[in-house]
Amino acid sequence: MDKRELRKIIRSRLAELSPAFCAAEDTAVVARILQNPLWHNARSVFCYLPYRREINTFPLLEAALKEHKLLALPRIIGQGVMEARLVENLEDLLPGCFGIPEPGPDNPELPPRQIDLVIVPGLAYERRSLLRLGQGQGFYDRYLAHTGAFRLAPARACQVVTELVADCHDLPMDLLVTADEELRRA
Repeated sequence: MDKRELRKIIRSRLAELSPAFCAAEDTAVVARILQNPLWHNARSVFCYLPYRREINTFPLLEAALKEHKLLALPRIIGQGVMEARLVENLEDLLPGCFGIPEPGPDNPELPPRQIDLVIVPGLAYERRSLLRLGQGQGFYDRYLAHTGAFRLAPARACQVVTELVADCHDLPMDLLVTADEELRRA
């Protein structure tokens, strides 16, 4: 199955989930992440803001700020290109690309090599290899190629698949966290 077809299938699965089910999954996934030593040891975190049915990361963002971690969020700067911009207050976010809030242009950049943990969104993940299928714009594929940070992907169970067609630029996640399990890359 090609990427386009898999994206269509996963989007359909996600659309069928009730808001209550998603909220319960969000809570369980976030709790697993917050209990993970990787979270506790990270001094700097680059995290996405949720889009559509992605796991709600706002509790992670709030926890990072409360724990005085360096918190960076994506700012779109061009076609398929983003930067990690530091934030100290989630109320200061501006309307951004795709309707997703983002840091302003004056927020300082957190260089890719200074990031300890990247919380990566995705549409589907291969169970064995932890390869990721994104929305199709390539933002994270391009960005992750420049950072040595640990890659953690929060996901819903319906996003985990047995097989995924990968391209040479597709990078695997280091850890996949669902409400029921944590899968580490071998």
